[in-house]
Amino acid sequence: MSIIEINGAGSEPTHMYDPRHSLFFAWKEIVRHWFILGKISRMNHRKGHPYLTWKEGVQMFREDKDWSGKLAAMTK
Repeated sequence: MSIIEINGAGSEPTHMYDPRHSLFFAWKEIVRHWFILGKISRMNHRKGHPYLTWKEGVQMFREDKDWSGKLAAMTK
């Protein structure tokens, strides 16, 4: 079994790296991505899912950093 790709809300819209596009296009796509994530978050909140607390968000980023390091070590 192999892990090909791990995605999630922290992923980037990879089409922005197409050399036919400008840096401004890439920035626009990142902002658009964030707005979509915000909309999804608000919709989920209205359905009863709580927002992350600051502490939960920081913990999530720490866990992501740890997993990214473990995955990087596997590819060496």
